Amino acid sequence: MARELIQDGADVIVNACGLSGPALSLNDYAKIPGANVPVVDATTAALKLAELLADLHKSLGLKKTMLSTGFYQTPPEEVLEEARRRLKKALA
Repeated sequence: MARELIQDGADVIVNACGLSGPALSLNDYAKIPGANVPVVDATTAALKLAELLADLHKSLGLKKTMLSTGFYQTPPEEVLEEARRRLKKALA
């Protein structure tokens, strides 16, 4: 599949599978053989982004927006409680 994507013009392959991405990374599979196209593990990239955001919070005090129109706003407490209740019921 990666070779077909490269033929179509891809210059990077992002493996977004939560299982195979880390497996490829653990086995040092970082490039498509013969194509010199990098393979990025999306799980590792997400962890590095979280690490970067934590570092920015510690060093600069940056935080997520608290604007009511912000995309990443914290849900209202009643929504969180309902989600917790449903999860607890599903796990019981």
